[in-house]
Amino acid sequence: MSKLYVFGDSYTTPNYCVAQQDSWWGLCAGLLPVDEIHNHSWPGNNIESIAHTILHTDIDRDDFVIVAVPPMGRITYFAGEAAKLQHYTVYNHDMQQQYTQPELCHKGLTQIPTHETEKENIDRWDNSWGEATALRELLLLDVLLDKVMFCVMSTPFMEKSSWPTIKTLIKKTKKPQFQTCKNTYYSVNLHINKPVDYDTYGWFGHHGAIGNKHYFNITAKPTMQKLGWIV
Repeated sequence: MSKLYVFGDSYTTPNYCVAQQDSWWGLCAGLLPVDEIHNHSWPGNNIESIAHTILHTDIDRDDFVIVAVPPMGRITYFAGEAAKLQHYTVYNHDMQQQYTQPELCHKGLTQIPTHETEKENIDRWDNSWGEATALRELLLLDVLLDKVMFCVMSTPFMEKSSWPTIKTLIKKTKKPQFQTCKNTYYSVNLHINKPVDYDTYGWFGHHGAIGNKHYFNITAKPTMQKLGWIV
């Protein structure tokens, strides 16, 4: 039977402000013909490390993949022994945890927000390059993976830009599997469902069962229907 692979950051990390069975990715799993769910998510993750992890994961053609695109402004670097070894978790279809395994392909690597690098980075004052880099990664992953859905967790990617490169990339992502420019996890809940950690992160925080179900109903479920994953 097929498997569901989930890659992301804290917005898809198991039991991070919401139980896995009530999370939007858990709700997706409940509708898919899969017997296992492999969650490769951890707080602070970025699209670069997600792509790196996917390339080192044995995904079959019949498997389903959800890429929860993290906020921009994070970089991956080699930290050696100082880096925390991340793990992925495997669940059965009933969302019962089966086991965890170390993410060996990410050993020695860690991430840091660009504003903590003490260097001037282009995405500190203009997000265009960050989004262009992310869209490039997503387009390449779309070629590699047979069944994939890309869901942006933070602010929607810009749909209009004076920069020709961004225009070209956005045009190439005008497909159902790319949920990047509207109805993101953040935007569908903005001023509707307050995150459970609102006092710490404001509207960019993490939702409980209600906010996750709302995003699932507005974005994730309709996207899976458009892709033919579910009826």
